Amino acid sequence: MDSMLILAWGGNSKIRKLANDALARLPKERKIFGLPGTKKWSFRHPFPMLQAKCEVWLKDMVEQLNNSDSKSQITATKECNK
Repeated sequence: MDSMLILAWGGNSKIRKLANDALARLPKERKIFGLPGTKKWSFRHPFPMLQAKCEVWLKDMVEQLNNSDSKSQITATKECNK
């Protein structure tokens, strides 16, 4: 089975450099998933303060994983590393 990575570090600007460094180092041979945030380097965090948002994140992530074809999969070189 291929290994998968789920990116979910949020969008706090204090981690921007770390997030960009991580994106640059992602292995191309792995399946990479994540719910894009509002910034090109950010991915929605799974534990927002409101329970309703947690439930939305979980529903959206399960949907992405269940529909994991080449169109729904997030790749390290697509939008993130521009």
